[in-house]
Amino acid sequence: MNKWIFVLILVVLSIILYLIGFLDYELAAWKQPDFRLGVLAEIHGVLIEAFFIVGLLSYITKRRENKEWRPTRLLVARHICRLHQNLLNSLRFTVDINYHTDLKGHSFPEYFTQHQADAWGREHQINWLDTPYNELTQMVEYNNVALNSSFQPLIISYIVNAKTILSMLKFTLTAYQNPTVKHAGSFNYVGLLEMETIYKKMLKDFPEIAELEKPSTGRVLTSKEILKFVEKSNSQCEFLDLRIIR
Repeated sequence: MNKWIFVLILVVLSIILYLIGFLDYELAAWKQPDFRLGVLAEIHGVLIEAFFIVGLLSYITKRRENKEWRPTRLLVARHICRLHQNLLNSLRFTVDINYHTDLKGHSFPEYFTQHQADAWGREHQINWLDTPYNELTQMVEYNNVALNSSFQPLIISYIVNAKTILSMLKFTLTAYQNPTVKHAGSFNYVGLLEMETIYKKMLKDFPEIAELEKPSTGRVLTSKEILKFVEKSNSQCEFLDLRIIR
């Protein structure tokens, strides 16, 4: 509700109560016990009516605002869900040490090793993710006015954590492209859990997304499933170690 409406109501009530008190003082009516009880009852009635009016106006305004901005918020939520599905899919293939690109399935040079093919496959899993991420940030920037105080923090939190995951993916790619040295990075598992929570909330608040943004892989992996891939990579990969932030 517009804060100025609330301020106006308070000002009007203050003026009314002041006039009642001034009139009582001038007429000496306040000395009468029955009159004092009547005034107190009237004040209670005014306060109850004020709270009722404020609550009603707040409800009407909030409902109208949600109806007006829902299409825009749905669009932002769809971008989040789309990015989340793509990120988790790329995470799975990038950190899975047992994921190998078929040497015969692509036009690789004859001198290409299996490891070089694996690095190539991971690069194609990662490089294009900047596009849906940038689309989400632009969507939030253009429609910031439509994001209320409860919706906006979730979106910002998702964007920040998604940026961290993107950086981790690119770091992992660098390690696969240069396996001759040991690469030590980090995996923000706490951030991924928060992203998963926000993703599920978007699906709950906007049920139509389940049909509008169906995962291309059929199912979105959970954070715990990704964690297992990271743990396995840490135990078996000689050139990459990702410290897990829990």
